[in-house]
Amino acid sequence: MGMAGSVLLFTVNEGDYLLASILFILASVGFSGGNVFYDAFLPHVAKNEEMDRISTKAYAFGYIGGGILLAINLVMIMKYDWFGFPSSKEATQVAFVTVGIWWFIFSIPLFKNLKEKKVGDPTEKRDKSYIAIGFSRIGETFKTLKYYKQLLIFIIAFWMFSDGISTIIRMATFYGSTIGIGTNDLIAALLITQFVEFHVRCFFSKLAKWISAKKALTLALAVYVVIVILGYFMTSALHFYLLAVCVGTVQGGAQALSRSIFARMIPHNKHAEFLVSTELHQNSQPLLDQPCSGLQRD
Repeated sequence: MGMAGSVLLFTVNEGDYLLASILFILASVGFSGGNVFYDAFLPHVAKNEEMDRISTKAYAFGYIGGGILLAINLVMIMKYDWFGFPSSKEATQVAFVTVGIWWFIFSIPLFKNLKEKKVGDPTEKRDKSYIAIGFSRIGETFKTLKYYKQLLIFIIAFWMFSDGISTIIRMATFYGSTIGIGTNDLIAALLITQFVEFHVRCFFSKLAKWISAKKALTLALAVYVVIVILGYFMTSALHFYLLAVCVGTVQGGAQALSRSIFARMIPHNKHAEFLVSTELHQNSQPLLDQPCSGLQRD
């Protein structure tokens, strides 16, 4: 869904804001939905003591992969004649296609190599649709959260600080443009963030080992608070570059450590189900009978 939504943005022309909105929503839902299951695989591919390292490493490579394609696309759009395009409009349309193709190519290793354990009896007949089962299990997840106090506290906290991080990611360039920072400077700052994050990922992986993942996450969020305050006083492209470097040093670390901390707290066999509960701001066996890793039932 995400790949298709991205590729179909090729068809959007000037003034097609409804079509653009529909395709953007389609791609966003596909991306967010895919991330639920992608994140849920972390406990399957990493041992408990390796989760922080694997999660930060995965985010680092995600940022470098996105940064490489972003750099290619920006050159395509700004120097469209080098690539044989008549204008930047056509180059931009093709850039959306390259996003979908890039996404697909780098998903192949996961689809091909990641083996998932089947839970439950595959021959068991179901009396409800998968959609109905999905929503009923989300409801069950919320109802049983009261028995996992620390997990509930973390989910509430995550909803709040994750929305803060998302706001910075989504609104940074818009805010920069409103105070007079040029498009080229904004684009360069985005690339800086991508590549700085890749180089500091080892730092947060080691920091989590030295002082604990919780303290490392708290430090990253504290730096984010300082960034937001400094952003209020930003007036030049240089300020924007400096803040981009600051964001790059903590953004991936905050996201990766949130994922690994949460993965350790989720009850076994409920990884995707609990991750869906955070994305939304098989067994009918009661959740309390399921063992959990890293968190005792309260």
